[in-house]
Amino acid sequence: MCKSSSLRFMLPVWTAGVLLAAGPPAQGQEALRIGESYALHVDSTGGSDVEVLSTASGRVYEFTHPSATYLSVHFKKFHLAAGDSLIVSDAKGGQAYVLESKGKMNAGRFWSQHIKGDTIVLELVSTSRRSSAGFVIDEYAAGFDNFGPAIERICGSNDFENAVCRSGTTEYDKGRAVARLLIQGMYLCTGWLASADSHFITNEHCITSSSQALNTDYEFMAETPNCGSGNCQLCYGGTVYSGSAFIQDSPALDYALVQLSGNPASTYGYLQIDDRTATVGEVIYMPAHPAGRAKEFGFDCNPNSPYASGRCRVTSTSEPGCSSGSYNDVGYWIDTEGGSSGSPVLAASSHKVIALHHCHNYCNQGGWENRGVPIDLICAEVCGIIGGGGGCQNNGDCDDGDACTTDVCSGGSCSNTPIDCDDGDACTSDSCSGGSCINDPLPACCGNGTCDGGEDSCNCPADCGSPPGNETNCTDGVDEDCDGATDCADGDCSGDPACAGGPGGEGFILSKNADFSTDDRTFTRGETLYMKMWSDVVDFNDLRRSRWELQDPPGDRVREPLTNHFDGNYTASFALSGLPSAETEWTWEGELRDNADNRYRPSVTITVLASAGCSVNADCDDGDACTTDVCSGGTCSNTPIDCDDGDPCTSDTCSGGACVNDPLPSCCGDGTCDAGEDSCNCPADCGNPPGSETNCSDGIDEDCDGATDCADADCSGDPACAGGPGGEGFILSKNADFSTDDRTFTRGDTLYMKMWSDVVDFNDLVRQRWELKDSNKNRVRQNFTNHFDGTYTASFGLSGLPSSATSWTWKGEVKDGADNRYKPSVSITVQP
Repeated sequence: MCKSSSLRFMLPVWTAGVLLAAGPPAQGQEALRIGESYALHVDSTGGSDVEVLSTASGRVYEFTHPSATYLSVHFKKFHLAAGDSLIVSDAKGGQAYVLESKGKMNAGRFWSQHIKGDTIVLELVSTSRRSSAGFVIDEYAAGFDNFGPAIERICGSNDFENAVCRSGTTEYDKGRAVARLLIQGMYLCTGWLASADSHFITNEHCITSSSQALNTDYEFMAETPNCGSGNCQLCYGGTVYSGSAFIQDSPALDYALVQLSGNPASTYGYLQIDDRTATVGEVIYMPAHPAGRAKEFGFDCNPNSPYASGRCRVTSTSEPGCSSGSYNDVGYWIDTEGGSSGSPVLAASSHKVIALHHCHNYCNQGGWENRGVPIDLICAEVCGIIGGGGGCQNNGDCDDGDACTTDVCSGGSCSNTPIDCDDGDACTSDSCSGGSCINDPLPACCGNGTCDGGEDSCNCPADCGSPPGNETNCTDGVDEDCDGATDCADGDCSGDPACAGGPGGEGFILSKNADFSTDDRTFTRGETLYMKMWSDVVDFNDLRRSRWELQDPPGDRVREPLTNHFDGNYTASFALSGLPSAETEWTWEGELRDNADNRYRPSVTITVLASAGCSVNADCDDGDACTTDVCSGGTCSNTPIDCDDGDPCTSDTCSGGACVNDPLPSCCGDGTCDAGEDSCNCPADCGNPPGSETNCSDGIDEDCDGATDCADADCSGDPACAGGPGGEGFILSKNADFSTDDRTFTRGDTLYMKMWSDVVDFNDLVRQRWELKDSNKNRVRQNFTNHFDGTYTASFGLSGLPSSATSWTWKGEVKDGADNRYKPSVSITVQP
């Protein structure tokens, strides 16, 4: 970027005493003003208050307002030629963004995104020779940190804490959806994302029109770096989303609902509305930008509150409303300042919004509480637009940004289930990346054909080969023949010199035979356990302890001494019929210890069966008629009877020795198109789907190609998809999927409305509403939801009509700033 300090234009220094407005009323509610606007003329086609530097690619304009904390310019006209762009930045280029064509949201007339600091640089990069294309600036705004004191309503001591003090908590995560608002370059408020579609709620006294919504900077994650960092007005910039579409507002309930461009909800999440009445005494908290500072939390309240010190709570639900509505506000002692307007008050129990903060009071003088609008009153007007309390409406609302999860909306709640990449191969590492499964071979895995480190003939004969039949080395600490007995504990080593008591030689044998010809781990209660231990470490002439023990899991045990043969060998025997319990699993432990504290203490698990192995199948009867009981080689097996009939539409079980194959109530393949089945998920029962979309407005993917209604190319010529220039139409239906177009209803029905138009600019709406009126001029009027694709929808429960008339005129209207409009009208009948 080219710029020169010699071209810097010094604008008039702002004087606090001249521009300060009168203070707000005692219970006033207003956006915090921190800036002033000044006249400025800059015309890119000629004539400017600012000197211009010509460059090879265009022109550079730079000016400074001393002591300003930020600057923003107002474009009276903005329409660049194709290929041209305007780079708006600070003096160092640290903040920068690009405008093209007709600028912000294609508006052609707007306030620029604010630039922090006292200098703003505009660099016009032009590839066009069209002299009429360009921009005109007619004023700018400058902000000051000493514009005037913020109206404080600190309840006793100041309990604000920097947002990062809550890092790692659910409260902090919810606070990510809260943004700092700079409105028309001069006013500060707070607001929050309320849906996955980036609907956004703040106070009506902050945003009251489409122009203000367009000319507001929504700054997310403006936070101090540390819990103890100093904080100040407009400190620590975050990510700015500039511009939004105005949907509706209510002076009575002091809320404004807009929809932000750029989809910040996909990054910062959104808050859900707790559609209920707040309860006195419940714990609450508030993330906010008081006085326009980096985000702070009202979390703990000081001892002056009715609940003394500790967590902030609802103190009242009957405070006088401080707007024009005839309702009671929710009261609390959470600290607030100018700029807190529009902050969400969240219930600690649900982490959902229960009130919209909108006015202060005199809690610092022992008077009434700070106050918010009950959220259930606001929900009654907006939840149908944003999707019931901010919950999901479709699977797309649940997109968590992770391609490796399956995102599902069910009953207004999201679930994000990780994709199952298990390929059934134990020798692969199974993971997901970018929505695709990755099954990488493990470097060391039994079954991969390689005898890797950590594998041997015992734990992986498939890769390392079968073990030998006998112990091959009686001093290496390895159980070569994999029989559970190592070195001298293995009967194979009974004649090895290393097991006859040489220096350091230790071992043990448990055997069914008095000559220790076998080393056993399985016995019966009719057998005698013969034990032998040896050690060259323990001094057999100075023994302190020589004993053995058998213990079962419950703790029953028998313990007796070993016989010292005074040659390093010790023996004992025990008739297993004398065990103190009927358990089959026992831990055997031997112990030798001399007075010098040298010891040898081996331990092993053995099995003691009730009797010797089986001889006929009847010996193996386990009392379960649904197992096949077999005796083979003296060993029993009890195999469950296989009742699988090969039919996936039956439940296969065994009862009393007989197989039961009950038909499943709903199963693809049973010949019946059951509930939950359709041509997409079960063509075997429900028939094959059609070859193309058959209804372009019912919300159903009839041809099962993954594209629904107007998203399917089959619907490109359907009027419901507002395809060509001038395409317009409407549907009135009893059904949310618009599968019928109705004119006769009952008062128990909901009227679902849909309009579409290619004539009206959905990015520049000045009106979007519908109306029902009877012959006596009783009427109900509400706004449509703008889907920003040329379509508009709404719904209304006809039980809420203001009269009992049966004949009504329905009228819809959408109108843009260029006065293009679509205004259909039709008569409908509403029967009792």
